[in-house]
Amino acid sequence: MTAYAIAKRELKGYFCTPIAYIFLIAFLVMASAATFLVGDFFAFNEASLRTFFFWLPWLYLLLVPAVGMRLWSEERRQGTCELLLTLPVTPAQAVAGKFLAGWLFLTFGLLLTFPLPITVAILGNPDFGSMATGYFGTFLLAGAFLAICSLTSACTKNQVISFVVSAVLCLVLVLAGHAPTALLLAKWGLDPQITAKAAKFSAILHQENFQRGIIAANDLAYYALLILATLRINQAIIECQRGYNQKSEQKTAWKIATNPIVQAVAAVVAIASAAFLIAKTNLAIDCTDDKIFTLSKSTKNVLKDIDRTLTIDFYRTIDLPGLPPAFKTHARRLDDLLAEYERQANGKIRVRRHLPAVDSPEEEQAIESGVIPQNPFPNKPELRVYLGLAFSQTARRSLAIPFLSPERATFLEYDLTKTIAKMTPAKRANVGIISPLKILGGVDIVNQKATQPWALVEQLKENNVNLIPLPEDCDKIPDSIDVLLIAHPQDTPDQTAKAVDEHIQNGGNIAMFLDPACWTMMQTKHANLRYAPCDSSELKKLTDAWDVQFSVDKTIVDINLATILINRKGATTRHLDWLTLDSQNFVDQKLTAALTTMELFKAGNFTGTPAPTLTKSTVISSSNQAQAILSSMTFRSPQDILIDFKPENQPLDIAIKLEGVFPSPFGQQQNPPKSATAILVGDADLLHDAMSVKRGNHNLQFLLNIVDTLAGGDTFADIRNRANITRPLLKIQKMEDDAQRDYQARLEDFEEKYKNARDKLLELDRQRRLEEQKLLTVEQRQQFLNLKKQVSDANRQLRQLRTNIRQSIESYQFKLILANLAVIPTLLALTGIAVAWKRSR
Repeated sequence: MTAYAIAKRELKGYFCTPIAYIFLIAFLVMASAATFLVGDFFAFNEASLRTFFFWLPWLYLLLVPAVGMRLWSEERRQGTCELLLTLPVTPAQAVAGKFLAGWLFLTFGLLLTFPLPITVAILGNPDFGSMATGYFGTFLLAGAFLAICSLTSACTKNQVISFVVSAVLCLVLVLAGHAPTALLLAKWGLDPQITAKAAKFSAILHQENFQRGIIAANDLAYYALLILATLRINQAIIECQRGYNQKSEQKTAWKIATNPIVQAVAAVVAIASAAFLIAKTNLAIDCTDDKIFTLSKSTKNVLKDIDRTLTIDFYRTIDLPGLPPAFKTHARRLDDLLAEYERQANGKIRVRRHLPAVDSPEEEQAIESGVIPQNPFPNKPELRVYLGLAFSQTARRSLAIPFLSPERATFLEYDLTKTIAKMTPAKRANVGIISPLKILGGVDIVNQKATQPWALVEQLKENNVNLIPLPEDCDKIPDSIDVLLIAHPQDTPDQTAKAVDEHIQNGGNIAMFLDPACWTMMQTKHANLRYAPCDSSELKKLTDAWDVQFSVDKTIVDINLATILINRKGATTRHLDWLTLDSQNFVDQKLTAALTTMELFKAGNFTGTPAPTLTKSTVISSSNQAQAILSSMTFRSPQDILIDFKPENQPLDIAIKLEGVFPSPFGQQQNPPKSATAILVGDADLLHDAMSVKRGNHNLQFLLNIVDTLAGGDTFADIRNRANITRPLLKIQKMEDDAQRDYQARLEDFEEKYKNARDKLLELDRQRRLEEQKLLTVEQRQQFLNLKKQVSDANRQLRQLRTNIRQSIESYQFKLILANLAVIPTLLALTGIAVAWKRSR
């Protein structure tokens, strides 16, 4: 009899009793309930099975011991163990056969959860690679738990004792890597280093990579060691019970060498050594669809340049009640990414994780490091949420990312790599700047006081940029200049225009920020801005040669991008010339990647078809509900601007990129012209502190992207262009969007009815005053009541519509949950009944 025959016999025995069907039904119901009800699947709005895989180890704590407790205990209780071992079968074959039967049974139960991935695929666009590795990891976890249960079952005849002991051992493996457990032990005074070392033996810790979509050598080695070592000890126990090699005539040395326990210890040592060597290889396969856990080439190059150990302190809040599920998902993703950085750096990066509690030493350390907490609960000001990083190296400056907002989830790798790059020595780019603006500091003529350099100066320095000021009347651009930055050029002399042209003809790249009404410059020239003329800029001699026109006297107003401001009295005003841009306006994915929002004030647009030797592409555009009006007209009230507003029904180019050989307005050059790149932006105010750092947008990040790109081979281009990692529940979102459009249409209809009713009421009141009535007539009163009823009915219909929308979405979710909870368990129950009926005949 072979292990296969034993496994076949055991597996057949499972399905000959109703216990197997009861077990499978209970497992499937609990798995679905844990995923949708306990795990609140829909609240996370993520097309993945993360919640399902999170709860499976906890379900296995009860279910796997229930399967494994009878493997050997039942045989010993009934006295059939001795009979089994008298057959032509070795203890190793018996142990392997019984284990494989139980493992196949658990695998069958796991495969019956197939409606879950089908549900996720219906709702969104999941990462099938990570789902597959999640199932594979759970398959190994079930095997590890079952091997432990098989061992405890071989040690006792009592199934209950076997169940309890194996459940406790599996619980220890789960809790060892559970973050709240580590926090609790730390509160009890246990050294965090001890809990960290213990966590390395946790089954939970070695499930994380599989759930992320990574098959890592150290995880495979862990499960191989746990399963093989436990089964080898199990074999030794069976051999001892059988009385192997206990003949008295054997020599003492040989008796010791052939002792099952000694052989088992030697085998476990050999398995552990092999597992240790495999784990040390640090090999891993990224199975995700978009390879999101495979660090980009740029990141790997930056990690290679680290010349001394870099310590990253990760401060996070994970146990605060009421934290949004999206925040937890984002924090988990960040933790995963840090683990990958640590693995790829080969010892050059050390990540330390902290859970700063209120008024704890860890919180004090976090604040001192520059990590800033956020408070998502306005009614509980004492609560603080941390999700920040502190970077430090010996004898070098320290840097921090104060808070990694979930809104920047797509750019986590970019933010981390960019910060690490700042910590390593690198060649600095030379950026020349020509501008009448006091970017580098100067004297405010109006207020007669010195001004500080703008924030962009420090930002560029932090990003390894040397900012070199050039005079407005310069006649030569130094050859050492990598990028020429021209901000708000006014009355540019021919010698400077020629110098810029020569720079471009020699292959030099430029970034030019023009403006039809530069508010920053107007403030430095005029005390009364209300009557100040528009301060525009252009470099007409060059742009005309390139066949590109800039609206020097026209400003873009956009009803879709209008910024809403609140005055001191609490009233809101929509400023159509103050544009708030988002991802829909960012056309060039390379130059605007890692940006989520920008703000422009009185920006202009570019038109025209460039010369044949040039290629034009749009970088930033307005919405299609925009119009270019005379800049002087934008100083009217927003209401007056809106009255004359007539959208052009097409996006306007706010920033463009020109590439190729640029025509020269100064005739043929001595040397053949080289290909160059020019980025033209229709707003210079975006560079000022008042429109960038004080507004909390990504205006300066846009400038950094431009410099990175033009300085030659944008180091971080491949990171910024990576695919979005978010995978929302598209089906639910579509239902919500459709419902919202329906609701918006009804709302507009209601607003129209409300406006008409209000106008009629005002008209009634006006008539009453003209006729000098103190009271409304009966007819007017009835009309008044009818109008009030119309408004009330419209309000009630809107409320009912919102209720119907919510109920329709909840009904759809309930049907999906019910299908996962009931369909397969019902089919299993019917199958079990059919099998029982057939056997009874």
